[in-house]
Amino acid sequence: MDAVAILAPILERFNKLFSDNNLDELITLYGPDAVMVTRGEGCAYGRDAIKAGLAEFTAKGKIDSKMVNREICGVGDHIILRAQFDATVISSGEHIKGKFEQIFRKEGEEWLIIFDEFQG
Repeated sequence: MDAVAILAPILERFNKLFSDNNLDELITLYGPDAVMVTRGEGCAYGRDAIKAGLAEFTAKGKIDSKMVNREICGVGDHIILRAQFDATVISSGEHIKGKFEQIFRKEGEEWLIIFDEFQG
């Protein structure tokens, strides 16, 4: 399995949808029973709750985000992505740095996020 090649188009799409605040499409990259954890703050279960959590972040406006120090490991029908991010809110210039971990699982022909942990 070439986990890097598998995730490349998914991550490109994720970043574009996130930057454009297109949560209706972005949430389709998550499994229906996915979990998002914001360390030290709480968690969200399922697409609707995750979408609401992401909306709080994207409400800041258009975001330019770059992924750095990326690690990708694939085993069977799972791929783990760990990385840091460096983001800027275009309208305000607010600078946000943090790290995240995502676990993808192959469901049918799709790779979907089933776990997303964020620490800013």
